[in-house]
Amino acid sequence: MALERLTADDYPVTPATNHVAPTLDVLIQLLAEGARAWGAFTGDELIGVTLLKSRGERWNSEFTSVLPRFRGRGIGSAVKAASLVALFNDGHRWFSTGGAESNSASLGANLALGYVLEPRWRTYVKSLE
Repeated sequence: MALERLTADDYPVTPATNHVAPTLDVLIQLLAEGARAWGAFTGDELIGVTLLKSRGERWNSEFTSVLPRFRGRGIGSAVKAASLVALFNDGHRWFSTGGAESNSASLGANLALGYVLEPRWRTYVKSLE
């Protein structure tokens, strides 16, 4: 939860994507409903985490976060890869994730892990000036 609070402001905010750091109660509820999380640690410090939730036959990445000072080292990709391998070994075959095009690190990790881009959301805004 602390990691999510520290990184929540780093997520891009678009009309199609908006991440809010989950509260402890929300995390407890997600886990009680069967969501699963994977983390990367250095000593006792959680430096990266991903959480996936089952949506029927599909497992969706709800969030992946890495502490800013550890970014660019493949930690986000590693925790996401660990989640996919574990769920695959449990017999699951359908995975999804989301994200904003402006988050190049997330997009790169997702593509490297084999996710296929679906048609992109386009947002148009009429200027009132």
